[in-house]
Amino acid sequence: MGEERDYRERAGAPEGELTFWSTTQGLDMQARAIAETVVPKLVEKGIPLDEIAVLYRAAYLGDKVADALKQADIPFVRTDGNALVRRSSRLARFIEDCARWVVGGWRDADPRYSRLIYRASLLVFGRHATADEERFLSEQLIGFLQSTIGHVDGTHAWLQRFDRELDILLAVNWP
Repeated sequence: MGEERDYRERAGAPEGELTFWSTTQGLDMQARAIAETVVPKLVEKGIPLDEIAVLYRAAYLGDKVADALKQADIPFVRTDGNALVRRSSRLARFIEDCARWVVGGWRDADPRYSRLIYRASLLVFGRHATADEERFLSEQLIGFLQSTIGHVDGTHAWLQRFDRELDILLAVNWP
């Protein structure tokens, strides 16, 4: 926040909306208000759950929000220090790098494809991949990445496709 990051919106994306709800009660009541009032009102307006973000300053505050959302039976994904998948995990970093490559990183080699294939090889084979295994993996990875450049299906659809194709990739009989 307050830092220039050169973000660009997806072409043709609708304008976003930033809304504030104030409450004078303590943190537990604020978390309940998020789960019982804020999120349901946004969903009523037609905003899908995967387009709603709740910002908080620390993971312990996220714990309160998560507990309230669980009580209200509202599904959620956390990206803080208490997230299911740590941002520092090799798989998470690989997926983020692939996404960055697809949305324009391929133009500037940011990240470099060699880094993507190196990380993929480590995830799939560890440090003991043969040249044939690395070549096969590279063909599969570049095929997936190139086929998703320019698609505007959204992050969720891209991640689902990534998951399906990764499952297929891991299930194949290696040469």
